[in-house]
Amino acid sequence: MTRGGSQSSLYDQVFEEIEAGRVFTIGAALAVGAGAAPHIQLLNPGASDRKIYVLNAYAAAVTGNVLELRQYDTPLTTLVGTGFNYFLDNPNGNGELRTQGVAPALGTTIFPVRTGVVFEIPIFYKWGFLIPQGSGVLIAHTVNSTTIAARFDWVEMDV
Repeated sequence: MTRGGSQSSLYDQVFEEIEAGRVFTIGAALAVGAGAAPHIQLLNPGASDRKIYVLNAYAAAVTGNVLELRQYDTPLTTLVGTGFNYFLDNPNGNGELRTQGVAPALGTTIFPVRTGVVFEIPIFYKWGFLIPQGSGVLIAHTVNSTTIAARFDWVEMDV
């Protein structure tokens, strides 16, 4: 999203990226059984020829408590799908949304976010992380046996 010498706003830049077919979104909900904590991951696969700039991440939980944004580079077990292109009818992205119910929480905590019940909250909005090839971020709940939902929006750029 770098525009040399440009003074356009982030808002304008995102629309330029949508028109170029480089902005993607995907989300999922995950309910887990006893003894497992839900995890939803955005992964940039190691074989990807792209870097991922995460613009927005949102999450919601059925039970209030704390959600954690974590770095975790190993693919979770269930592939939900790849990002849907904001420019409809263009190819899907390289970024993968993956889920898994497991305890304890995986990865390294970047930061916790206190959440209420059922409300979708921004984990970050308009500014996120750069995810290089072979890396990922995930949202995990600190309570076992609950349901969470998460959605990510991102831009993919050549490496």
